[in-house]
Amino acid sequence: MAFVILLWLPSFPFTASFLTEREKAIAVARLKDHKPKSHGGANGWDGLRLVMADLSMWMFAALYCSCELLPPSLQKKDSEQSCSCS
Repeated sequence: MAFVILLWLPSFPFTASFLTEREKAIAVARLKDHKPKSHGGANGWDGLRLVMADLSMWMFAALYCSCELLPPSLQKKDSEQSCSCS
């Protein structure tokens, strides 16, 4: 599903076939005013370097990975689960 969406979504508003000319103009105008606030607005390799040096990003990644590992150890075994089906 994600691959289909990736192919279907346009890269820029002015290439979107499903937007009217007015909607494209509004979207482009909003993009001109958009200034990212995280990490000083850096992008590209400088932005990647700043993100990789950010402690909160590493804490989030550790939390995410730990949530992926913990649930199987907290679940009951299949033999212990009761089934209400008769």
